[in-house]
Amino acid sequence: MTNWKYKLESEGKLLRKLIEEEKEPEIIEQLQVCYRRLISKLTPKDKEIFLDDIEESYNLIDREADVIRNTPDVVVNQWEFISTGDLIDCRLRDFYDHCDDVKCWVGL
Repeated sequence: MTNWKYKLESEGKLLRKLIEEEKEPEIIEQLQVCYRRLISKLTPKDKEIFLDDIEESYNLIDREADVIRNTPDVVVNQWEFISTGDLIDCRLRDFYDHCDDVKCWVGL
């Protein structure tokens, strides 16, 4: 059993709700909230180890919610994802991988 160092309780619950509702732009926006909250919780030692990778993922999703809302064809035609759902799945995988790395529980 994993010992969790960090928790994203309410942030994680909202993220999971948005995933269930398939609200793609809102999922990206909530991921940004979760990343900011996670970064704020990291110990100095964990920041040394993990911050660069987490910030890279955080910066990658900047403005993606607007693209999904306004020009979703960019995701397929220029970013070469199969669909906006494929992009969301990729971003969620990255987020949950980071959470696993730092031992962060994401609320149900």
